[in-house]
Amino acid sequence: MVIDDNSQEDVDLENSIFKEIQNDIETVKRHITIITTLLREQPAGIIRISQVTKMPEHKIRYSLRILEREGGLIEPSREGGQY
Repeated sequence: MVIDDNSQEDVDLENSIFKEIQNDIETVKRHITIITTLLREQPAGIIRISQVTKMPEHKIRYSLRILEREGGLIEPSREGGQY
């Protein structure tokens, strides 16, 4: 089977777009998992959320930052270090 260059570029673009959408969906799933965990475990810090969700701390930290700054969905506790 012969695929011309334009067709291969189209396939690569479609795969790239699909992968980007897939990554966005995974990020949203992670955000939802963290919100759900906070609803059950509140107050909880990064380490506790990581233990409960089995997600790496750096991903928890990123999601918390997004949920706090961009989404306004969560607030840090007054004591700090917990949400």
